Amino acid sequence: MHVPHAASSRGFSLLQLIVALGIFAVLMTIAFRSYSNARANAMAGVCSGRLKAIAMDLERYRVDYRAYPAVLDELYPTYTKSEEAFRCPEENRPDVRTYTDFYVPRDPKEQNRDRLVLSCPFHQDTGKGIEVFLGDVGAHERGKTYVATLTGGAGLASVLPYDAERPWDAEPEDPEFWANAIAALPNMEVGPGDWVRVPSGGVTLAFKDGSRAEITGPAEVMVVDSFRSTAERGAPSPFYTVLRLARGQVYNIVIPGSKYEVVTPTGTAGARGTEFLVTYIREGVGAPLHPGKGKGKGLAKGKFKPKGKASAEVVRGKVYLTGRHATVELAEGDSAEVDERGKAKKKKKK
Repeated sequence: MHVPHAASSRGFSLLQLIVALGIFAVLMTIAFRSYSNARANAMAGVCSGRLKAIAMDLERYRVDYRAYPAVLDELYPTYTKSEEAFRCPEENRPDVRTYTDFYVPRDPKEQNRDRLVLSCPFHQDTGKGIEVFLGDVGAHERGKTYVATLTGGAGLASVLPYDAERPWDAEPEDPEFWANAIAALPNMEVGPGDWVRVPSGGVTLAFKDGSRAEITGPAEVMVVDSFRSTAERGAPSPFYTVLRLARGQVYNIVIPGSKYEVVTPTGTAGARGTEFLVTYIREGVGAPLHPGKGKGKGLAKGKFKPKGKASAEVVRGKVYLTGRHATVELAEGDSAEVDERGKAKKKKKK
């Protein structure tokens, strides 16, 4: 009598195992990428919402005081109730108010609505950095962010990357502010949020559109932003570059058609396609550029105000110099200054 044999069990062959692992790896890659994109979009949405809320708080402040605050922290706690509202959700460092360095005070009577007020340095790896413009509580995604290149005498300068650890109650003139700075290298890239210190001599920041900032030491300068917004109706948008000058002098050569501004603690100078010099001289101790945690109440009461004057001289073209209470238009050969109260006025020609 024939007795059937039990079916023998067989395992996977090596080839089958390799194919299965390959399929699993592909699926995991797709899932991880989808998760990363979903997380990035969620973080950008939270950041956008916080910027919109701060923009509305700025408008409430303007209605009450007929001026925008000198520093963003003046909103806390009367208008912006939470310190967390000043932080991008991508910010990993404790007690860092992300948006403080990226706020540009404006003249409340300013008519041009396309001037930058707030921006965030994160989300740029996806080309989705976010900004808010004057009089517009909507947050917009920029098309692309560009870095500047540091040239000429770079060996004298140092760079503090935005994500470096630093004491946030120190100012750029303080040695401890630069404890984690690195020596600048020739053709070093400098992006939004990065500070450049020039103790003596001079260096140049060259931007993607061909504009240049020639910095003369002693000076401390931060790149706030250099971006090109998403084109509207098929027309290419202009480059928009913003620098923050904490101290010193910067000579600006702007390519025609590009938008360009230099922000100081008391005023902002800007133009399209021109050449102009901006100087900021500190006079005593004033508002910290990075008010520490818990200092918001003092700022809201006006205890910390900028001490110094910003001035602009026009070499070619036209420039505007704006403070918190007035804006003056300057032509070739004109000069003006903004005092610590944010009042701009022309200087008499010699």
